[in-house]
Amino acid sequence: MTATRREFFRLGLGSCTLLSCGMSVPGFLARSAAAAPSGDRSTGRVLVVLELNGGNDGLNTVVPYADDAYARHRPRLRIPTASLHKLDDHVGLHPGLFGLNELWKQGELAIVQSVGYPNANRSHFESMDIWQTARLEPEDRAAGWLNRGVGRQAAATGGGSAIHVGDREIPRALAGDALAVHSLEGLDQLVRRIGMPEPGDTTAHRAALDRVARMPRGEAGSHLQFIQRSQVVTYASSARIEQILRSGGGRSDAGYPDTRLARRLRLVAQLIQAGLSTSIYYVQLEGFDTHVRQLADHAALLRELGGAVSAFFADLRRSKEAGRVLLWPSPSSAGG
Repeated sequence: MTATRREFFRLGLGSCTLLSCGMSVPGFLARSAAAAPSGDRSTGRVLVVLELNGGNDGLNTVVPYADDAYARHRPRLRIPTASLHKLDDHVGLHPGLFGLNELWKQGELAIVQSVGYPNANRSHFESMDIWQTARLEPEDRAAGWLNRGVGRQAAATGGGSAIHVGDREIPRALAGDALAVHSLEGLDQLVRRIGMPEPGDTTAHRAALDRVARMPRGEAGSHLQFIQRSQVVTYASSARIEQILRSGGGRSDAGYPDTRLARRLRLVAQLIQAGLSTSIYYVQLEGFDTHVRQLADHAALLRELGGAVSAFFADLRRSKEAGRVLLWPSPSSAGG
């Protein structure tokens, strides 16, 4: 196949270590990389989708404390009014969402209630399919809404790409044929998985990229799921992330909590700060299918959510990137 400049723009390749490999990379790849301008850092808008996997209890997240029906129908599950972060005279945030309350005070948080679709399906699995395909009756192979949207953007402008940050399979919202999406849990896992060589070792560098290129689809596993339409996608994505590792984009001194969500959002911040032109990042926080120990488990999840999101935006503010990033907590099922 022939690599095009548009494909390289779409992947956010720009100027990367492929250019310094000279004759150690395949000729068609080197020519295409050289044809792309050595652009500045990406300044495009970024959407971070945060899936609250399992069905979040919305009534105990944004609590309608002034509604008599809330206390009447939740005699054991209600959140005491005195402990809430009150937003107005009617609703307040769960006490575990201190971090989000601080964003609210700074004018950096918006709350949109009563978002849904007609005749909501109460099945976790069917509801998740509806949310993630944006179709009321999704077919088995229906593409995700994000895959369709970013795929159209890529086709129209040559820009737009998506990364799933996590150790699970790529969510259905990103699945489809319109756009190649790869999944990553951590930059260090990328190094270990493909055996990235030390800086300056261009022969080993090419061999490492060749090993990724030869992987059949799905072989890389959940930590590194390159789902690509061409060899160019593999080479460009791997080289770009390798550049971030060596340029210092993989380091951050921001004060993130030691939680799984904070680690994932920290990685997203690192990639944004490194200038990657990816327009969509998809992150998941699992565990919201709470039944037994609802109050305690839900409170712990919301503390993790608030702490991680607050640290994420504090990090982006310090690097002057926050103004172009929107984080959207996405429901995953009927409980969202």
